[in-house]
Amino acid sequence: MEEANFLSKFASKVHLLHRRNEFRASKIMVERARANEKIRFVTPVVVEDISDVSRGGVEFVTLRNTETSEITTLPVEGVFVAIGHET
Repeated sequence: MEEANFLSKFASKVHLLHRRNEFRASKIMVERARANEKIRFVTPVVVEDISDVSRGGVEFVTLRNTETSEITTLPVEGVFVAIGHET
């Protein structure tokens, strides 16, 4: 959540992808992210593939819905991976 809020200062839109519909982040952090109009929540998905970056940049990510196994693509211009942390 913190990373998505931070990135929204530099990006026009941030897609926050998560494998479940629930989050382990603190309630206040989730509320801050949800209140940020630049952040779009995409759940429950996992990234299956990132488009070929050898041509100068990411064009899209391939996502798999963890509940339905449906495969979709999401056009993006970059990817930032945040795994989380324990306190």
